[in-house]
Amino acid sequence: MTPITYRFTTFQQMLDRVPSDKILECLTEIGTALQAAKGIAEAAWLVGADLAKKDGKEFPPMPASLFELPAELEWCDDEKRDMTVDIPGMFKVKIHKKDAAL
Repeated sequence: MTPITYRFTTFQQMLDRVPSDKILECLTEIGTALQAAKGIAEAAWLVGADLAKKDGKEFPPMPASLFELPAELEWCDDEKRDMTVDIPGMFKVKIHKKDAAL
């Protein structure tokens, strides 16, 4: 199968562009990637807070928004279930099928 990449900025665009039999897979992969991204951002904040506390310094409360998603999301239907979470300026993480609970 030749991989197909779908790009969208809204759920409506996702529904319009991703074939109906692939929507669950798309949302599962994107959900797994977002869960990993938020977990990494929260862990980084907690480490910073702990280091500040050990230094006797105040650390601001965890912000409601830890990072900003790109305006456009993309999902590559390659049937591998490998994912890349790339938050520019923060981190890039690759999640492989064997690591993901899909």
